[in-house]
Amino acid sequence: MLNRHSFWLGVAAQSDADVGADIAPPTWDLLTAEHLGARVAEVARQMAAGRRVLEEIHNTAQQVALS
Repeated sequence: MLNRHSFWLGVAAQSDADVGADIAPPTWDLLTAEHLGARVAEVARQMAAGRRVLEEIHNTAQQVALS
């Protein structure tokens, strides 16, 4: 069960101060973090690829304008 607290606006976590590190965070919270991390990495790759394309278009336009 990913996102066991059903937060939809952003990342959230719960810390139980009365349990040890061998129990908390629960497995589901770790899986949610892993899933979110993978999604953030995917979006970052997409944005970087888009930026490279835009830079190529800009550089090509500058070369055409100068010739």
